[in-house]
Amino acid sequence: MSDVAFVYRSKWKQRYFIRHGGDDFVAPAQWDMTNRVWRAYVWCAYYVKPGADWWKPHHPADQMQRPTGPLCDGCHSVNSNPRNKA
Repeated sequence: MSDVAFVYRSKWKQRYFIRHGGDDFVAPAQWDMTNRVWRAYVWCAYYVKPGADWWKPHHPADQMQRPTGPLCDGCHSVNSNPRNKA
């Protein structure tokens, strides 16, 4: 877990983010705190079915090729600026 830059946690899950080259990427699994098991992201916004969201045609399917800055950070963080990765 030395690659983990930070953890996003709620009552039910822990999601891990990995930083590469100044960008953050969602790790491909999360910890299910209720059932105490690792779960792959096969059902949530990180793996979107074709035609299911506006950004899908513009970004790679592999979440490790899709930084959170342009898609996530503007709505899910405070004072984010994806242009300068701040």
